[in-house]
Amino acid sequence: MFLTNLSQRVPVSIWYDWKNDGTDPNEREHHFGTVDHDLKPKPAYVAAKTLSSTLGGHTIEKQLTLSNAKDIGYLLSQGTHRALVVWTTDIDHEMTLPFEAAEGTLVDMLGQRRHLSWQAGQLKLAISGSPQYLLVGD
Repeated sequence: MFLTNLSQRVPVSIWYDWKNDGTDPNEREHHFGTVDHDLKPKPAYVAAKTLSSTLGGHTIEKQLTLSNAKDIGYLLSQGTHRALVVWTTDIDHEMTLPFEAAEGTLVDMLGQRRHLSWQAGQLKLAISGSPQYLLVGD
């Protein structure tokens, strides 16, 4: 949601609800928060924090044209730093991107980082419904 809104220049994104309203397992209103009733972060909170801390200050340069219409990708920049974000609305699969840089850091939706290297123009990524951020020039 945050990435799609950013790409469409929506100035504010609102998540309902910041905190779970209670602890009753049978009351659905008690489970919409990004944190539990006791303020323990839930995966949605960690994902939003990862997005913000990973791509803060970047701007979207363009949406990528990908071979699968259900794959979504954006190229972002911040000065000389570049970031690529990809995910799919299809089943999990591998994709190849013509990304010219030969190494970078891949950050998953929950903040796990790993270094990648590839032949120029031959970046292969396993993608899913969870966004991944490839940072180049850091």
